[in-house]
Amino acid sequence: HAKSMEELLRLQSEAVKQVLTINQAIARKSRSRTPGYAPGSAARALRGPMAAVTAATQDDIRNEKAALKEPLMMKRENSNQPGVEGGFGIFASGAMFPDADKIKEKVRASLFEPEVNPEDMFKTTGWCQEVARNQLFKNITMLVIVMNAIWIGVDTDLNPADLEVDSPLIFQVVDNFFCLFFSFEITVRFMAYQRSGDAFKDFSFVFDFSLVLTMIWEVWLT
Repeated sequence: HAKSMEELLRLQSEAVKQVLTINQAIARKSRSRTPGYAPGSAARALRGPMAAVTAATQDDIRNEKAALKEPLMMKRENSNQPGVEGGFGIFASGAMFPDADKIKEKVRASLFEPEVNPEDMFKTTGWCQEVARNQLFKNITMLVIVMNAIWIGVDTDLNPADLEVDSPLIFQVVDNFFCLFFSFEITVRFMAYQRSGDAFKDFSFVFDFSLVLTMIWEVWLT
């Protein structure tokens, strides 16, 4: 019984193979009778228009890029910006990317800018500018600053009071002296400037001014 089943399956498989072979032969015969047919002609016919469309699209993209790039290139080449020769900003002439040398020059220029002397913004007449420029006045101011630093340590160790009005007389006298001197010094410097707004462009003046305000608050206002 098993052998008969195997024989039946074998015969069925051979029959299917013969049917497939006949169908393939019929298909080849019908294609050979079609005029102008060649193997792979359908694929080539499809590839032709697609290639033309792709080439046209790539040409359009290239034209658009050139149209966008041309004004920028002309701007860089025709730039008359001071300090830039044959280029636009940090770009070299005709370059698409920043020039490393121009970037370095710009960084160096920003790092090594000449320092502004506050006395260049002082008035040229008047006693305030004369006192502020006077070297003796500057030396006295430095001496008073050193003395004040020492006195702060003494006041911290020996003054038992929290408020200025409760401090011993010697501490009140010395604190008022320092407060008065530094108030005079910062006022003279402020009055020496030709324009009042220039004083607050000087970092050293702004720093000293804030310290004097703190001292006035502690000695005269509390």
